[in-house]
Amino acid sequence: METRNYIKRQTKVRNVRNARQVTWRERATGLHASWQAWRQKRAERLEAAEEIQRPRIPWVKILGVLAVVACVAQLVYAAGNFETYIQRTQNFHVAKFEITGQRRVDRQAIIDASGVKPGASLTSLDPVAVQRAVEALPWVRTARVEAQLPSTLVIHVSEYQPFALLLSDTGKLLLVDRGGFVFKQADAGEAIDLPIITGLSAGLSRDVPVVDQNAAKDNAPQTAKETPTQRRLTDMLHLIDAHAASELAARFPLSEVHWDPVLGTTMISANDGAEVRLSRAQEADLRQAFLLVGRLLDRVDRRGEWLQYALMDDDVRQDRAVVRTLPLPAKPGDELTQAAPAQVGAPATASPPKAATEPAKATTVKLPGDDNQDD
Repeated sequence: METRNYIKRQTKVRNVRNARQVTWRERATGLHASWQAWRQKRAERLEAAEEIQRPRIPWVKILGVLAVVACVAQLVYAAGNFETYIQRTQNFHVAKFEITGQRRVDRQAIIDASGVKPGASLTSLDPVAVQRAVEALPWVRTARVEAQLPSTLVIHVSEYQPFALLLSDTGKLLLVDRGGFVFKQADAGEAIDLPIITGLSAGLSRDVPVVDQNAAKDNAPQTAKETPTQRRLTDMLHLIDAHAASELAARFPLSEVHWDPVLGTTMISANDGAEVRLSRAQEADLRQAFLLVGRLLDRVDRRGEWLQYALMDDDVRQDRAVVRTLPLPAKPGDELTQAAPAQVGAPATASPPKAATEPAKATTVKLPGDDNQDD
């Protein structure tokens, strides 16, 4: 009985001891958690208080203010040095002219035409006005003006390239470029070896644009389109260009190309004054036309004769030509009287070719094929 009671007492003591241990552990764990929570709240309160005491810096406003201050300072500096700048720019005077690109135009003529005098201010120079003044020179096609500080004026010019001579209504010879632009009257010694274009009486000049005479008589409004006269001039220039590139140029060098609204185009040789009239179809195929002229000259040479003129303007029978030849002893300058060449710069007369005025004492020959077949 006593043993049983002893066991009960020991068991109760053990239970109380275990209960006390659990309670102290829970209390220690709770105290630790509370302490951690208190530290976190205290840190948050300190951080909030620090943010309240330390306001944020407005960087955008500060940068904006600095930019305005810098602009104002720059303006003040520029205003303070404006007088110095004016004094420096006034020292940029023209002391040297650099002229490039000219071959026919005299250097001094370009300087005089520009209107710029030595000592003129480069900063107040009008390049466009100087360019237009230089381009007014007859030989100048385009001009480019550039001011190079501190004291150099550069003028680069591009000149017209004469391609042919044009006999005007007044009997003066005018220079024409490859594109058909009449840019000046020919002076003595200028382009005397160029072929002369005659028969175009449309008042072509540098100052007067190409117009259609029929439209002018009818008071029709003029347009910017190419007129028949301008087209004819372009076609004749194309003929001269194609002839210069062909094999016929060495045997039949061109002295004159005559246009007649009825008879068509006539080529005149610079060697002996021989004349060849082309048909409309041959003008459209110059390569074939020059080939036929070469065959015709071959036939005449084999016969020991000299060609005076050849009419190849039969559009129906393009392989036939009416020719007039003379024996070789009768050369130009002997029994035959040749017309004197036109003098450049002097009045000239546009006389029609001999093929249009002399009697047709000629024979008809077949150009290609059998050389022994004549009609």
